[in-house]
Amino acid sequence: MIVVSTEIVAALYLPGDLTEIAEAVLLRDPHWCSPMIWRALLPHHLSEPIRSGAISREIADMIVRAAPSLFLSREFPSPLHDNMQFIHDSRCSAFIAPFLDLARGLGVRLITTDRMALEDFPDIAQSAAEFAAQ
Repeated sequence: MIVVSTEIVAALYLPGDLTEIAEAVLLRDPHWCSPMIWRALLPHHLSEPIRSGAISREIADMIVRAAPSLFLSREFPSPLHDNMQFIHDSRCSAFIAPFLDLARGLGVRLITTDRMALEDFPDIAQSAAEFAAQ
């Protein structure tokens, strides 16, 4: 089981540089989990492709409907106090803190492309490319 950040989820559905890596991560460990906030962050990752015309509204809606199947009841709440501790102790954004917190709490790796999380919490976060290549 691994925690995956939302850009990895989006990459499965949006062709790009990260797509092959996201597919390899899923093949290596299909037991993905995430804090519930991923549901609010996924539209953020879809907004630019929608606005640029790279994907239609219908495709974006399909992605939003399909993506929850990646987690199969492995979505968790994230306590605000614990998230703030990650923000106080690092250069990480408030968006990645719940993912770090969940990975730490479950004792598993966070698979991400977030540079600050990778640099500031190498004991928790692992590069998606590195994970996929193992």
